[in-house]
Amino acid sequence: MSEETQRDIKSESYARGSESDSVDILPLLALDLQSSNKNLHIPALSRVLNIVLKGPECLDEFYNMKIPSALQTFLGPNEQGEKYVLSTTILHIVGVYDKATDDVVRATAAIEPLIQIIHSPNEGRSSSACAILMNLIDDDIIRASLLQTGFLGIVHHALTSKPEEQKKSSSSSEDGTIPNHVKLGLLEIVLKLAEEEEGLEPLAVIIPVLDELKSKGQGKIKSKAKKILDLLNGEGIAASSQSEKEKIDRIRELEETVHRQEDELRKEKEEIVKLKEENEKLKPKPTQDLAIAIINPDTGDYFTTPEANGQLKICKRQDKYNTVSLSQVLENGVYAIEAEFSNTLGNGILGIVRDSFQIPAGIYPHQAGYNQHMATYHGTGWGANNIYYKGAITQGNTQFAEKQIVKAEYDSEKGTLIFFLAETQQPVYISGIKEKICMYYADSYCIIRSLKKLSAPTSGHVDNEKAVQW
Repeated sequence: MSEETQRDIKSESYARGSESDSVDILPLLALDLQSSNKNLHIPALSRVLNIVLKGPECLDEFYNMKIPSALQTFLGPNEQGEKYVLSTTILHIVGVYDKATDDVVRATAAIEPLIQIIHSPNEGRSSSACAILMNLIDDDIIRASLLQTGFLGIVHHALTSKPEEQKKSSSSSEDGTIPNHVKLGLLEIVLKLAEEEEGLEPLAVIIPVLDELKSKGQGKIKSKAKKILDLLNGEGIAASSQSEKEKIDRIRELEETVHRQEDELRKEKEEIVKLKEENEKLKPKPTQDLAIAIINPDTGDYFTTPEANGQLKICKRQDKYNTVSLSQVLENGVYAIEAEFSNTLGNGILGIVRDSFQIPAGIYPHQAGYNQHMATYHGTGWGANNIYYKGAITQGNTQFAEKQIVKAEYDSEKGTLIFFLAETQQPVYISGIKEKICMYYADSYCIIRSLKKLSAPTSGHVDNEKAVQW
C-alpha cells in the first residue's frame, strides 16, 4: 500500500470521524482538501464550515494552514455543486469575521447573498430577496454600497447580455438566459435608488441601457426603465460620455498598447545588445603571444632550451625517429606558428595532430598505423613528399630547406590549416578540420620562433590551390 493511499485513508477518518470539530484538526482537513481523493473534499469542507461557524478564534490557524488557497480549486465559474456552495460560504463568513474598516465595503457582506438570490430562476425566491434589499436601501451605508461597489455593473450585465452570450457563459444544463423577473427585480432596486435626490451620478453609467429598454423593451421592464430615466433627467443626470464597457475596453486597449510598446522596447534593447556583441566580435583583436611548451614522449632524445627573446629551441640527442607536439590545444580562433629547422638534412616536418591522439615515442608522422591522426608538411630531405596524410601524398607546395622560416596558420572557424614558406602562402592546405588539434615537429633540431593567436587570418587565395580533406 502506497504512502499516499495510507494518508488518504487516515485523512478520511478525520473527515468522517466523530471527533469534535475544533481548530486543532484544521491541518488535517487542509490535507484532505488538497488530496487527489475527491471523496474527501465535501466531508472536509463541511467540517471546516462547522469550525468557522463557532467564531473568529479559528482565523489564525485557518490562514496558517493556507485553507483559502486550498478552497480556490472549488471556486471556478464552472463549479455548481456542493463544493462550490460550501467553499463560498466559508469564505463569506471568514470575510465578515475579518471586519473590513470601510463601512461601505462591509455592507457588501449583506448585499452579495441577496443579489445571488435575486438571480435565482425561482421567481418567488428572487422576489423575496428583492423586497429585502429594497427595504435595506433606506440605510445610507447600504445605499452607498449599491451605488459604489459593483452592483450597477451587475445590473448593466443582466440588462445587456444577449441570450446566446448567456448560453456560452453558462455551464448548467439549463439554457442559461437571465429570466425577466430577475431583470425586473434589478430595475425595481435601481428605481428605489433613483428616488433619492442626492448621489445619483453613478447611475449615469446605465442610462444608455435604460434608453434602449425604453425604446425596445416590453411591458413592465419598459415601464420601469422609463420611470428611472424620468427621475434621472429631473435631477439633471445625463449619460456618461462613454459607457462603462467602453471605458473598460479603452483601458484594455491602452494597456495592450503599453504592453506592445514595452515588448518592442525590450526587443530593441535585445537587438542593441546583440549588435554590440556582434560588433565586438568583428573588432580586430590584438595578436596574443602564447606560451610555448611541448609534450615530449621521449625525454632521453628531446630536450628544450628557452631563448631570451621568448623563442624555444628543441634539440635532439639521438639519431632516430621521434615526434613532439605543442601542449597548446588550438580551438576558437586563428593561430599561427613559425618554426626554423637546422641541422636536419632537410628532414624536418611541420604539421598537426588530433588533440585526442597521444604521440608515442620513436615514430615519424606518416608511419603506418599513425598517419591517420597526423597531417604533415615536409622539408627537402623527404623527396617529392609535400603534404602527407593517411598514406596519400599531395604535391604542390615548395619544400622547405635548412634555416628557412616555415609558418602554419590554423583557422578553427573555417577548419583550415594553411602553410607559408618565407612569408609566401603555399597552395596545398588542409581543410575540413572539425576538432581540437595541436602542432607538432618531427626528427629535427628547430627553433619555435613564435606561437600566436591572431585577430584575423593572414591567408588569402593563391594560384593552383589544392585542399586535402582532414
